[in-house]
Amino acid sequence: MKALLLLGFQIDFLPGGSLSIPDSGRAVPLANTYMPLFSEVVLCLDQHPADHSSFAANHLWRRPGQTIPIADQPRLLWDMHCVKGSFGAEIAPGLNTERITFTCQKGTDPSGESYSAFWNSEHQEPSGLSEYLSAQSISGLYLMGMPLEYEILHTALDALQLGLKTIVLRDACFPLQPEQQSETLRQLEAAGATIILTKALNPA
Repeated sequence: MKALLLLGFQIDFLPGGSLSIPDSGRAVPLANTYMPLFSEVVLCLDQHPADHSSFAANHLWRRPGQTIPIADQPRLLWDMHCVKGSFGAEIAPGLNTERITFTCQKGTDPSGESYSAFWNSEHQEPSGLSEYLSAQSISGLYLMGMPLEYEILHTALDALQLGLKTIVLRDACFPLQPEQQSETLRQLEAAGATIILTKALNPA
């Protein structure tokens, strides 16, 4: 059995959000169109505390896009986004949530970064996604959402490590920096992911 995983379907990633992803206005219509093809649809939500260490606002004289050492590791700094309880953290308006069979959260640890849907904090605290997929006998995972070069990439790499057949829906995954799309897709293919267009979907 295969499942569809939705990443980044929150207001802050949509047009007008604090971390707006280019072309993200297409995400919800695409998700609503293709969710009915899957018996299992998983939604992963960022739920960051306001004092998250990756927010530039929490470091004096720092700005988004800079990389600084935190706990002896380089950390990319971001605009504040998807803060738990905030408007920007809410699920994207219009998303057909009735089709969603499981929801997991990540990014709740203020000290740790996590781009992968499998971890709440970088390879320290599982989000529950792996356990759910195993319980449902999921053998393959289709990825849709944003941003491609962060959440999609790292989630796909972890899925492959877990032995899941991993399919990235190219026209339904949106990069924060469009010029990074080709390189990210090359990374995914090199790691073993399958890249297809939504029109080729046949998840049965």
